[in-house]
Formats: sequence, structure tokens, C-alpha cells
Amino acid sequence: MHKELLIILLISSKLVIIHNLLIDCNKYSTTSRLQYYKIKSCHKSSASVIFWKRVTNLQECKEVARERGGMAFNFSPAEAQNLSKFYMPNCHVLACPQIGNDSTLTMDLAYDYYSAYGNWNVTQNATCIKAIGLFTLNADNQNYSQNILTCQSNSGDLADVTSEYRSTMLAQMLNTSITDWHKLAYVGLNDLFIEGAFTNSFGKPLVCSNYRAWAPGHPRSKHESEDCVTLDSEKLWRVVRCNKVKLRGVCEVYPHKPPRNIEGVPQNVSCGGISRRQYAKIKRCLEEKMIFRIYQNATRIDKCGLVNFIY
Repeated sequence: MHKELLIILLISSKLVIIHNLLIDCNKYSTTSRLQYYKIKSCHKSSASVIFWKRVTNLQECKEVARERGGMAFNFSPAEAQNLSKFYMPNCHVLACPQIGNDSTLTMDLAYDYYSAYGNWNVTQNATCIKAIGLFTLNADNQNYSQNILTCQSNSGDLADVTSEYRSTMLAQMLNTSITDWHKLAYVGLNDLFIEGAFTNSFGKPLVCSNYRAWAPGHPRSKHESEDCVTLDSEKLWRVVRCNKVKLRGVCEVYPHKPPRNIEGVPQNVSCGGISRRQYAKIKRCLEEKMIFRIYQNATRIDKCGLVNFIY
């Protein structure tokens, strides 16, 4: 019996070695390019500014925000330059986006607010970790797969912990959010496909990261059924049985575009496909086209007034 177990362990270890040798970590080394969306014209966020610069156009401001790890920014377009001091930076990179709603955005005719997180409903109750992203904690104790489904239903997945900063900050989040004495939760790390070859929720193998935070004795090679990883408030990783152990899960919210025209800017709609019998719909469509023409030819101040009137 002991001989058979030893053979199984040797085969498993060789599979992991071969798997690791075949991995091309270069394709996981580049960070994803955040996409930013205009959320509200003529408004700015009062969130913490991590960098500011005078740029020539919107695209340059987006690139600066990506380079600095910003999740949102305030930008003053050329048409609004006369509404602010010419020597002031017109690109303000923000550490965190607005969360839940736009109630903390302040009206400022010189700026527009952009964010990588455009759906207010998805960010409800989220916690921002600067330069990393938005995170939520599932309300109920569930097994690993149930936690994944809950995260995915809220436009996310179990959180990546394969860096010291991530593990440290998420451990602090658990410490303040969980009242139980055992402050731990499921995170996005498992070896469900190949024993010993851990990958995160986004497919990145652990072998491509230099950081490890295993608790003493973990991962436990003698317990092959323990495939799913938890993080505790001491920033330690532990493996548990995915289907048997029920815990809360830490979700990482995906960046996302707005579900609709939430900023209220008039759109150039087409009325051609509307039946003549739908008088009310035709009337509304023609009104929208008229407002769009007025908006296109308006001054910056008039545009701001029009947007706020519509919104």
C-alpha cells in the first residue's frame, strides 16, 4: 500500500514538473489594458489623485492613467480650457473610481469624469484597493464552485492573490469585514486540473509568480482532495476540500462599460425604422435628434447645462 502511494506521488510530481516546463509565463506578464468610459460630463470626482499632468488630448490622459494604475480620471477637454487656469494639469489620475452611484461627483464645467467601472449596480458595496481593483465579499458561506458562480453573477470572479500586495490588502479586508473568529475566505487559486499545479481564476499559473504565502504544512501533498485555496486575515494561504468546506468568497470585480448612456449626452438617433402609426415614438425620436443638433453646436457651458437638464 505504501509503495503504491509512493508511486502515485512520484507520478504526480513528474506531471507538475512537465506542466511547469511547458508554461510560457511571458504571455501572463503583461497587465491588461484598462478601458475608460465617460461617465458624466461637466463633473469631476473628489477621489484621491495619485498623479496629474497637462496632456494634449484625451488619449494621452488615458495612457497616463494606465501607466499610473489609475482606475478613473478627471479630464478637461480643449473646449473647456478657458474655464480653468491654463497652467493647471488637465488630467487627474484617480486611485479609485466612484462606487455605487454618482452622488459624490461635483459639478465642474471644466472637467469630465471617466472610469473603468461604468456600471453603478455592479460596484455596490465594493471595496477599492488602490492600483489593483474593486473587491466584494460574498454574503453567504458556500463551497468553492458556488462562490465562483456568485462572483460571476456580479460581473467578477474569485480574487487573485498571487502578489504580496494583493494578499496583504485582501487580508486586511477580511479582518475588518468578517466578524467570526476564523477570518478566512475562498480566493481564486486552485489545483483542480493538475494536482500541485495551482492557477488563479484568470488562468495564470502560480509558477509564473514569485510570491508564496502558504501556511505551515500547506499545500498538503498527502491530501489530494484539498484543491482549493483560502486566504486568512494573517495573509496566509491554506488548501481545503472544495465541496466540503463552506466559506465566504472574495470576488474581484471586472472592469466594465456603462450599460447605457448614463451620462445623459444626447445621441444621434435614427427615426427611419419607426412605423408612422407610432406617433408618440416618432415625436420622441425627432425631439432627441433636435436636442442632439443643438448639443453639437452649443458652447461648453450650454452643453453642461443641457446635459444636467436631461440627466
